[in-house]
Amino acid sequence: MAGADILPNNYMGACIAGGYPAIYHRGIVPTNFYTSYVQTSVEKDVTQLINIRYMNVFEPF
Repeated sequence: MAGADILPNNYMGACIAGGYPAIYHRGIVPTNFYTSYVQTSVEKDVTQLINIRYMNVFEPF
């Protein structure tokens, strides 16, 4: 990423933006990306842990 000159200019910007390449490659707003990433990961993990077959029934809780 440094070679492509797409890293933030300062330490704080790098911490906030994170280092996931898709953010830079696709021009995604970091907060949108990480919100979706965490939600998807948690849903997947929770579903696997408690073996939820019908996620739409679980979502209202």
